[in-house]
Amino acid sequence: MKLWQLHSIMRDCPSTISSIAFTRSDWRYIADWMTDFPSLVDRQDRSKLDFVLPDEFVRTVLSRLTLSFYLNADDQHLRSYSINRFSRLLKKSVAARGEC
Repeated sequence: MKLWQLHSIMRDCPSTISSIAFTRSDWRYIADWMTDFPSLVDRQDRSKLDFVLPDEFVRTVLSRLTLSFYLNADDQHLRSYSINRFSRLLKKSVAARGEC
């Protein structure tokens, strides 16, 4: 998942991305980018906005959400809703933990 995609999903609580990025030194660069995210967008810094984030990081961030995710079998896109009977539920809603 790209940085801009994760930020879009987490638009209601982008600080969650930063707080998780601060938990590991090898993810610190993500926290730095999130601090400067509005500027990245203004400059259209594609090298950072389109950067493919580590899977483990993305899974950790998404685990904080209280949403359900569906993977569409046709195009392999992750969505918050099912678009057809071939969409596979990946994560059911969980109780809020004081975060998003």
